[in-house]
Amino acid sequence: PKHREDALSDVIQAYAEKSPALLKKRIQHFLKNEKEYRSYTRNMMTYWQEKILYFGILSAVTLLTTLFIAIIYIQNSIFTPLKDLSKKMNDFLHDKYTYQFSVPAPNEVGHLQATFNALAQRVLNNMDELTTLDRAKTEFLSIASHELRTPLTSIKGSLSLLQSGITGELNDASKNLL
Repeated sequence: PKHREDALSDVIQAYAEKSPALLKKRIQHFLKNEKEYRSYTRNMMTYWQEKILYFGILSAVTLLTTLFIAIIYIQNSIFTPLKDLSKKMNDFLHDKYTYQFSVPAPNEVGHLQATFNALAQRVLNNMDELTTLDRAKTEFLSIASHELRTPLTSIKGSLSLLQSGITGELNDASKNLL
């Protein structure tokens, strides 16, 4: 500051004038100014240290709060849905098809869930269709088997009668055919 410069200049001037009384007086004045200045700067340093500490703590609390909120948001919006989807996929892999399809959120994880839901629904529809086709095949085979056995039994009975000779004697060519 200007008053410090002036006080130092006055001390130098008194020294140059070789006046011990004036020099002593100006040195005392200079030392008084320096003491006041040191007190002022000490107070200012304490003030700024307190401000820095206050804003540092405030920044740390804000950062930690923001980090905590971000962790909760990421947990709820990414990790929990992925964990649920993974559980559904694992259940589906182990033939547990009883879960409810839910409407996914409109984000990347939701898109992944919607794709899995569509694939799972297609697999379930194909399984129902295959079960229906298997029942129809079994029923067809049962009916066809019955329909084939009935005439074959009649033919077999007729052949037995022919071989036994009830209808009369057969020639050698007919016996070879039977």
